[in-house]
Amino acid sequence: SPARAVESRAAADALAGAMAGLSPEQRVCWVLREMQGLSYESIADTVGISLQAVRGRVFRARRYLTEAMSAWR
Repeated sequence: SPARAVESRAAADALAGAMAGLSPEQRVCWVLREMQGLSYESIADTVGISLQAVRGRVFRARRYLTEAMSAWR
């Protein structure tokens, strides 16, 4: 329906705006994990950082995005 399409577009726009607040390092790790479905190990290999760094970046990105998107819900 048109209303649902508008709502979906608004959600996508809100997420894009929230993602702009992430550091580039957090954004890359979050996208690879949440949107591409890569494992933490694969992200560490791809980006060239430790597994612990990947976990920390994804954790901080999730926390930030949850807070940023809470007003939209």
